[in-house]
Amino acid sequence: MALLPDTLASGVVIGAIETSVALLVLAFVAGMMARTGLGQRFMVWVENSLIGSLPQFNFVRGMADSIDDTEASSVEVVLVPADAGWALGFVFEPGDGDTVAVFLPGAPQWTSGSLVFADRATVRPAGVGFGKAILIMQKLGVGSASVVAALATS
Repeated sequence: MALLPDTLASGVVIGAIETSVALLVLAFVAGMMARTGLGQRFMVWVENSLIGSLPQFNFVRGMADSIDDTEASSVEVVLVPADAGWALGFVFEPGDGDTVAVFLPGAPQWTSGSLVFADRATVRPAGVGFGKAILIMQKLGVGSASVVAALATS
């Protein structure tokens, strides 16, 4: 404790306060810009050109969408035929064609897995949202009654 000063120099305190205020103002201005048409177009451009190519961004966006009830999730949670039955997967880019790219996450580490191209006719809705699907994978199937019910009804 002898290495730490008893009081902070006033310059350091003033600098910390100025930095905090500047960050708050910057966050407020960024939030206001995000509500404008120009801000929305900029965010779409960033998502489509820079950040959208990162798989982690799609995971985070899917998780955020599943928490926000006011907006439909951009990630479709599906079941695809697998060797031993059905596998839980995510469709990040739905298409109109006969084939769809499905990410099959691992369990319990859902951020890694494999990609399969499945026939759209064989893919079924899982009956759960993105967040719930991740919890099911992290808990190695615990809480999957709604997924099993979705299989029984389709």
